[in-house]
Amino acid sequence: MNDESIVAPRFEQVLRRHVQDAAFYWRQLDGSLQSSQLTPDRLDEFSLQMHAHLDGLLHARRDGWDFALDAFLRWRQTGETFVVSWLAAQVDHPSLWEKVWPVIQANPDGLIRGAVSALAWLPMDRSTALMQRWTSSDESVIRTVVALRAAALVDLPARALGIRSLESWLRHADPFVQSAACRWAACSANREEPVADVLRQCLAAEDRCVRAEAAISLALRGEASDTALSALWRSTVEQMAEVQKVTGWHQKQGWRRLDRWLAHIGHAAPRGHSGIDLLLQQLPPRAGLRVALHHGDPAHLDYVLAQLDHPQHQRFAAWVWQTLTGWDLDLNGLTVADLEEDESVGLEGVNVPSLYDAGLPRPAVDAIRKLHADLDIQIPDDTRLLSGEAVSLALAAEVLNDAPQAVRHVASLALDHGAPEHSFHVRAPLWKQRHALQALHLAATA
Repeated sequence: MNDESIVAPRFEQVLRRHVQDAAFYWRQLDGSLQSSQLTPDRLDEFSLQMHAHLDGLLHARRDGWDFALDAFLRWRQTGETFVVSWLAAQVDHPSLWEKVWPVIQANPDGLIRGAVSALAWLPMDRSTALMQRWTSSDESVIRTVVALRAAALVDLPARALGIRSLESWLRHADPFVQSAACRWAACSANREEPVADVLRQCLAAEDRCVRAEAAISLALRGEASDTALSALWRSTVEQMAEVQKVTGWHQKQGWRRLDRWLAHIGHAAPRGHSGIDLLLQQLPPRAGLRVALHHGDPAHLDYVLAQLDHPQHQRFAAWVWQTLTGWDLDLNGLTVADLEEDESVGLEGVNVPSLYDAGLPRPAVDAIRKLHADLDIQIPDDTRLLSGEAVSLALAAEVLNDAPQAVRHVASLALDHGAPEHSFHVRAPLWKQRHALQALHLAATA
């Protein structure tokens, strides 16, 4: 037996492991926004591991690409899309992209976020060059959408993509491009662009994604109105109806979009808005809890406590109560032992437990209610409740420093809507987050 027969299989195993693990760690980072377990330190570990595997594939040159492409074509999942797109972007040869785009084109809803994320994890000069090229003509809707979504993710100003104006993208004939442009209009680099009028026109679009993203953009730009909120609520109701009709992968994708819209509804609506009370009555419990979490109105804590009566929702409801009031369930003896037959993990849906319930304790319902009856939570009318106090720059900085990612997500959206000059991205590379966090600490102590 010669050395080649030993080395080659081992080399193949290493490359295959690089692809699998890079995709795995990216999925942990991508799906972290609702995780009650992952902290910044843990996410930093995932980021370092992901980059180590990506670098291994890059250094393997053609062999690394072949293994990444094989996994992408075989599994056709977002993690593998991220890996193969990142490698294609690093080499940036037309022959590589020709293998990738047709597959993404066949399933854009399922795969596009992997390609978007790949651009966001590249060095800025390389990602900007790709975005400029892909938006230079209208020959490919998919490439344009990937570029615009990535531009929003990295907070790229409109002028960086050439002479075409942001308004022209917002008026694009394709709703997929329109909704991506609406997201881009919301990023902090573009909030001074005079596109409020065209965004308001988008509120009447036939496509619910365009309506929703235009409403979110207006809210983030400080130009929200009852008309915009109504458009977002209408899109949310339509999306909820769609989610109830599908199962499996399609339901998971539908909930990802719905969770985003519900979170922004919570932050965009002023505290005390009558529409929120009506929405909580209409939404299924898990969706209503999501709105209550992000809205941060102490008046809705009774609604949160009412969901403790439903075994399939009580873990999430107790966690929402803990997040809003600041009373840690474990530290204050507000949990009970799990039953052997207790099932806490399932597909996200209207009437089943969430995948993100994994790791949440089983609450001591009576003890929580007894403690809550003695609480007297008072915060100013124009603020939001989080961790038992009104959201402020100091509290946001504290939460963003070391809280689990799901709590950090609430704080980051509170900043996006309430203090846009301190916009914070909790899925950005950790070095970027630390830089933004230093600036936030300085602003909080000024």
